Amino acid sequence: MPFAPLLAVVFALFGLIAGILYAFRGLIYDLALTGSVNPGTALAFMALIGMPLILTLAGLIIGLVGGWLFNHFSRWLDRLDMNLDFLDD
Repeated sequence: MPFAPLLAVVFALFGLIAGILYAFRGLIYDLALTGSVNPGTALAFMALIGMPLILTLAGLIIGLVGGWLFNHFSRWLDRLDMNLDFLDD
């Protein structure tokens, strides 16, 4: 199923973007309010590693389940015929 690795990569990219936004938002907020960085903000930079990993795993699982469901139900839908003659006009 090539759908699962593709979805895992897409989710990993979203996780990286979300991690960057989360980490730097906290840094800018702390620097603007207090002028220093507290330990929680420093820990938020772990989101740069954690969010892509978690979302990659989620994308892989969703891709596997979604691919299996598609393959399972496409056998039923294979019997359906669709008439798209109106597109030829």
